[in-house]
Amino acid sequence: MENSSKKYFKKVGTWSLKNNNLNYELFIPESKKAVIYALVIGATIKYIGSSVKSIKTAMDRFKLGDESQKTNCRIHYTIIQELENNHIVDIYMYTGKETKDVLIAEFYPDWNYQK
Repeated sequence: MENSSKKYFKKVGTWSLKNNNLNYELFIPESKKAVIYALVIGATIKYIGSSVKSIKTAMDRFKLGDESQKTNCRIHYTIIQELENNHIVDIYMYTGKETKDVLIAEFYPDWNYQK
């Protein structure tokens, strides 16, 4: 990660493939708070999203990859592809004061701009 906002991102979890199933682990207690989060490979933010419910809710949507939800489905398969290519996909939570849109403009994450 680069840019001045990086100090406000905290690693809170990671994705894995177990028996060909997509799974994630969060290292923080479950919270019902709205959150801005990032999916990171190495030092590069690949996706920035938000959830009004919780980070667990957002990750559950990616894990399921419901085809009726275009973005969730796309991110689901993108995470799987990265894991199959032996990349580590980490989950970060943003604790600063910027909005999701400002962070997307600052970091320009690849997965936010895929169609």
